Amino acid sequence: MEKNVEFYPIVDMHSTWLVLNPIQGCPKKCKYCFLAEKKLNAVIPYVLATPDEAVDQLLKSKLFIKDIPLCLFSQTDCFSTPKNIEYAKKLVSKLIEKNIKNPIIFVTKCKIPFDFIEFIDFYEKKGHKFIFFLSYSGLDNDMEIGVNKEVIKNNFINLSKYNKNIIHYWRPLIPENSSKEIIDEVFNFVKKYTKASVSIGLKITDNIIDNIGWEQLNKNRDEAKQVNNVWNKNAYDYIWNNIVKREKNYPIFQTTACALSYVLGVSDRKAYFNSNVCLNNNCPSKQRNRCRINSLKQFIFNEDEIVYQLRRFKYNITPEQVHIDQEKRQIHITGVKLQLNIIAFLTDKYKMHILVGRDNNDYYWNSEITNTKILKI
Repeated sequence: MEKNVEFYPIVDMHSTWLVLNPIQGCPKKCKYCFLAEKKLNAVIPYVLATPDEAVDQLLKSKLFIKDIPLCLFSQTDCFSTPKNIEYAKKLVSKLIEKNIKNPIIFVTKCKIPFDFIEFIDFYEKKGHKFIFFLSYSGLDNDMEIGVNKEVIKNNFINLSKYNKNIIHYWRPLIPENSSKEIIDEVFNFVKKYTKASVSIGLKITDNIIDNIGWEQLNKNRDEAKQVNNVWNKNAYDYIWNNIVKREKNYPIFQTTACALSYVLGVSDRKAYFNSNVCLNNNCPSKQRNRCRINSLKQFIFNEDEIVYQLRRFKYNITPEQVHIDQEKRQIHITGVKLQLNIIAFLTDKYKMHILVGRDNNDYYWNSEITNTKILKI
């Protein structure tokens, strides 16, 4: 194994979903890829556990929530190698064998073979839920090294033939793909096949800033590292002030979790309703009403319950450090700093906004659940 390679936990919680990552590392070399931080891009994917071992770790994890969407292979691309694809089939089969009914998510910019689509179709007809996030932003091969735009476009076409749930990931938007012409080309293609788009800018690390060669981003490095994500200003203005107004009936979200809830037909899991993030989304009225009704529910739990959950994760706190504001749907926690995965777990479990200090040693980037600020440059 290559020296200095660092792996993420096999089971973890991101701001949007639970993740299961028994394979990590990607042969592609996208210049904006977060995997480069741990030397996990431009490599043959590493298999860290068998499908049986991975599912066993999932079921034993303190982060496991039975109904939360489950993203598979977020630290690789599921479809980047034939071995990844065959492993994915075994893993999905094992999850279903163990009666795990969480909606399953795939995120890709690689070719999805027809036999895999048929494999998913078989289980979907038995009542299991799957969603494909297809990443397509109109970038060329010099930025997404090893990625073929025509392959991505064919994924939209092929999945739609089987009536699969497709969400378009429209990221990142940087100078190379932020012209009106490229944005229109991307949007006019994807809207024919997808249920929604998620357009969320660029997540920032020092490594990403160094790699992508965006001069204005480098000049704003310190500010960029403090916000949730960074947008090319021209792209932001054109998408949200032109396309959204022109295409009022097509949902475009700035939050992945909201798009996911919309496609699954469930209410907001992340306490976004009526926040600035929520109001920025081009969200259908039916979905907003679903979230509004859910926001009126009174949840029956107290400070002791939050203390219990945090003690499970080895945080030694007391009820006096926790204050629950049902009206504002907020849980205030003082005297402790938490990693994003714990904040995301509490947010999802209690459907309330968690106000707490962020662990300075966290290995994850900024998120909408902890920071709603964006930077346009």
